[in-house]
Amino acid sequence: MFYAAQIILALEYLHSKGIIYRDLKPENIVICQDGYVKLTDFGLCKKGDFTNISGASSICGTPAYMAPEILLYKQYGKAVDWWAFGCFLYEMVAGHPPFFASNKQDLEFSILHSQPNMSHFSIKLQDLIYRLLEKNPKNRLTTNIRDHQWFNIDFDAILNKKEIAPFLPTLQNEADVTYFDPQFIKSSMSEQCSIIDELDSYKDFTYKGSQDQSVQQSFQTLSPEIIGLNENGEAKQMIKVESTEMINQ
Repeated sequence: MFYAAQIILALEYLHSKGIIYRDLKPENIVICQDGYVKLTDFGLCKKGDFTNISGASSICGTPAYMAPEILLYKQYGKAVDWWAFGCFLYEMVAGHPPFFASNKQDLEFSILHSQPNMSHFSIKLQDLIYRLLEKNPKNRLTTNIRDHQWFNIDFDAILNKKEIAPFLPTLQNEADVTYFDPQFIKSSMSEQCSIIDELDSYKDFTYKGSQDQSVQQSFQTLSPEIIGLNENGEAKQMIKVESTEMINQ
């Protein structure tokens, strides 16, 4: 409940700025040293004039968390984020996503036609998740989610970090990667970098430092670094390159 409340606050804020997130999943949520969470990876965000059911049409996201309307190539809006929140909430309790299969076709069929098993959930939590995982976005729970009877928490206290976090990570220093999956910290840099072949790949990017073309052409490898919002609430991605310069998207 502590973590779910924070995700609600984050999504509400993004939506208030005209932004849909489109990639909510556990991998994009990190726990900070104070025990509170942050939403990361704003690469699939879209800013625009969205309703709950319209404003976007591109196919994107992580398959297990994609709403039915995306899979059906329909117009969609803010409701897709609340579908993904329902998936996240289910996974936090069950330990696995509500919809999963051995191949993409079966996964999509499951999302479109099946209901997840929640017999071991409390009645209140079942009601909340069923309403979030409503396949028709027009009928999906998208407003006043924090008022649902399952929540027994002070959202203002969460917003102001007055609640005591249930878990505090023990870190030796800022570079401590104890809680990172070994799969990621043991991989080589070459596996995490992309090779850029053409200068045109940097179109619409703003460079920090020299604008000399020879310097720009020396940039060859990229790796994700920091993702956030700028002062206007727009998605901003910062990518670290070999030269240690930063590029803002």
